[in-house]
Amino acid sequence: MTPSLSLPIADRLRYAPGSVSLDELQTALDTLAALQCALDDAGLTYSDDAEVVSFDAQIDAKIDAAVAKESPDHAAYRQFFDDCFARLGKHYPCPEVTSGYDCSVIFDCIELGDATRDERERNGDPV
Repeated sequence: MTPSLSLPIADRLRYAPGSVSLDELQTALDTLAALQCALDDAGLTYSDDAEVVSFDAQIDAKIDAAVAKESPDHAAYRQFFDDCFARLGKHYPCPEVTSGYDCSVIFDCIELGDATRDERERNGDPV
């Protein structure tokens, strides 16, 4: 049985190498070389070794470094944001400062706290 030509070239090479033309193979190798150049240009490394940091972690580190360079207080603001969520009683697995919803959770808590504080002050209760 010949594999479908719609299968990825890696699968066709693995299970039916004769179904891959030399032109397809050269195109795939050129694409791989271009990808490796792009990774090198971005300063990212790839390895099958489990000790090597994942692409996502490498990209996150580069973004953090760029943001820290442009905004030295970013780490402190990020820590404050994370601390706000840590103080909330509900479970928030991965709050993001770029999420409008996550920011609104903090703002709602602040507003609720202010309203509660104002009410206690009106009632003469200790604040």
